Amino acid sequence: MISKEVWNNTIVPETGDVEFDWFGIDQNGYLGAFSTFNRGYIPEIIKSSRIEYLELLTEIENLPFKYRAQLITKEKGRYDDWLEYSQQGFIGFDYRDVHRTTKTGIFDLISKPEKLITVSELDIKPNLIEKMPKFNLSFNQNNGIDEQELRNKIA
Repeated sequence: MISKEVWNNTIVPETGDVEFDWFGIDQNGYLGAFSTFNRGYIPEIIKSSRIEYLELLTEIENLPFKYRAQLITKEKGRYDDWLEYSQQGFIGFDYRDVHRTTKTGIFDLISKPEKLITVSELDIKPNLIEKMPKFNLSFNQNNGIDEQELRNKIA
């Protein structure tokens, strides 16, 4: 659980190294899970309430694993978290620049559910769905999403 101190001193100002995942909805209603290590873009609506974020995270963590997950990345590593998100219906992205010497500014596509689902199929409280940012772009892409494109395409 992210403490109030870590939230206020690290997540909100986007400083320091803390594993941090956030969730969004694309123009088709598909779901994305974005892992940032607190270095990549985090939409303001996510940072607006620690309590609501933790409630949303708990709801997502408690979703059943209903779908087969496909590992898309060819890079070596442990991808259990992204595969679990995809088993819950989310397309998984990682801001891998934290591991690179040459930065790309890309949220790399890590995993996809075998069947893409929309937010309307997600069993989460409606008030929490409202706390997920919406984007005027598709998450169902081949390689990933440019961080700047996410910033520019938020609805």
